[in-house]
Amino acid sequence: MRKKLWFCLSMVLCLVLLGSGIVPHLSQLITKGSEIQTMKQQTQSDFTYTEVFENYDKTDVRYRAQIDLNWKFLQDDNIDASAKDFDDSSWRLLNLPHDWSIEGVPDESAASGGPGAFLPTGIGWYRKTLTIPEEWRDGRQVSITFDGVYCNSTVYVDGEKVGGMEYGWLSFSCDITEQVQGKESVVIAVKVDNSVQPSARWYSGNGIYSHVWIVSTEEIHVAENGTYITTPAEDKQAPDGTVNMETLVKNDGDVDADVTLRATVYRKSDNKQVAQSVSDPVTVPAKGDFLVTQSAFVENPDLWTDVTPNLYYVETEILLGDTVVDDYRTEFGFRSISYDANGFYLNGESIKLRGVANHWAMGGFGAAQPTSFIRYKIQVMKDMGVNAIRTAHNACPPEFYQLCDEMGMMVMDELFEGEKGKTIGDYGTRWFDELWQRDVEYWVRRDRNHPSVVMWSMGNETSSTTDIAGVSDYIKKFDT
Repeated sequence: MRKKLWFCLSMVLCLVLLGSGIVPHLSQLITKGSEIQTMKQQTQSDFTYTEVFENYDKTDVRYRAQIDLNWKFLQDDNIDASAKDFDDSSWRLLNLPHDWSIEGVPDESAASGGPGAFLPTGIGWYRKTLTIPEEWRDGRQVSITFDGVYCNSTVYVDGEKVGGMEYGWLSFSCDITEQVQGKESVVIAVKVDNSVQPSARWYSGNGIYSHVWIVSTEEIHVAENGTYITTPAEDKQAPDGTVNMETLVKNDGDVDADVTLRATVYRKSDNKQVAQSVSDPVTVPAKGDFLVTQSAFVENPDLWTDVTPNLYYVETEILLGDTVVDDYRTEFGFRSISYDANGFYLNGESIKLRGVANHWAMGGFGAAQPTSFIRYKIQVMKDMGVNAIRTAHNACPPEFYQLCDEMGMMVMDELFEGEKGKTIGDYGTRWFDELWQRDVEYWVRRDRNHPSVVMWSMGNETSSTTDIAGVSDYIKKFDT
């Protein structure tokens, strides 16, 4: 009876939204059932294949590219499709991002229930054959980064497990260096297991709902999310132009390396160099890392605000002798934040946060939102007078924060629904106690350079003050 009531209320709400015009251009967002069936029947001949490495330059010390095109997909709870030679010839071919739930037909008996819009969940598989450039097959470091997979994913390369992520709202990377050595191509297989339902109190979507990247570097390189840029200021004052930079240099080679770091600061609007710092030589141990600290000064910097979102970036080069072996870019903004009993201060100016709590999924796109639509949503909110977004109740893919930086939208960055489970399949129930420290560290390191992020949120409607204090103190280890 309760399921039927939920189903009826959900359908009524959809009709109200359609009739009221609250959901803009909904007819353009919802894919008709017949069109979905057509997509499911597509074969490889329906796609124009673009080799992901067609613009690859073998002289690039760091190469990063999207690999969103031409993935095979099948939703099936009862197969193991991890092996390289698994027959996927009959599978649907698609491009990412992808959310298989939003393509389904609502069913009042669906395990996802009302929060999941009565749409199908279960287990899905994605597979892709990836060509490996010759220069990467002997000594280069190679990894794959997933911006968002919901949820409980496992990644295989040629049948060998290389990583995955239990939490569905956090990026992750897999080192595939060993798996690509000496090979012209490899098969990537991704299992997405959202079979324990319900896994959230709202619509989560299912699948690889954001971008996937391939990254190749030399053995000596800046670690993933390995820079930390701050622009210090006196209390309730604007930044004075100082740029403090921390860089974690990683050495995957078998011998110690003596390197120098050259950090150059540019203004993004015109790519003008405005400062530079060259470190003293440091020794990075074999199979280890070393944290390098530098500082530079920019005269009269253009400040980042919600009205004038001025951005800068640091190009961090690692030099082995006179040879540049890595080149890593980090965007940032000159801004200071502080809080007291009277409120919030941005660059020393008291500002009211006119915010909204915004869930990730939207309309007929579900969780797989195009970048252009994410930008559109942020602009609609700005036009309404909103200047801050709370990421209810989970972190978002990296492009969301990049757009907030560019558009002047402040962010309360929230990672968890809570430390205690609220449904039988959510993170709090299944993984929080075991994995929260790993996931908090990755999250803070990933997002801390964004000037738009002005507040960390430890969770939604949390219940244990002891656990919350633990999370708060842990965040401060990586962002002070």
